[in-house]
Amino acid sequence: MFGEPTKAQAKAIEAVNESFQLGKSLIMPGKAISELHAECSRVLESAGMGKYIRHGTGHAHGIMIGAAGREEMGELRPYNHGTIRPRMVNSIEPGVYIPGEGGFRHSDVMLVTDNGAVCLTDFPTSIPF
Repeated sequence: MFGEPTKAQAKAIEAVNESFQLGKSLIMPGKAISELHAECSRVLESAGMGKYIRHGTGHAHGIMIGAAGREEMGELRPYNHGTIRPRMVNSIEPGVYIPGEGGFRHSDVMLVTDNGAVCLTDFPTSIPF
């Protein structure tokens, strides 16, 4: 044990957890990828952490090379205007990185089904203190 988190750390992990759970609930066929990212980012921005976001909400899994176009494969980024499709496998991993406090991120891998998604990993998001 390393003691209690600072107020800033507790606020960050709470915001990341909220964004993370939202992302897991939103990944489903037909969902606009850029909108999924935007909704998860709004949670972090509403908590005052927008300037600490350093990457997208998640990414595709599978074979990816630079020339293959990660966007077409499901990168959860603001510039990807594709849609979520059945059989896609994506991580949901919003995060914030606050100088002097730390980095805060969870990641689960989601398999998109015909009418929703199944979590393939599902690790706990609480931190015992």
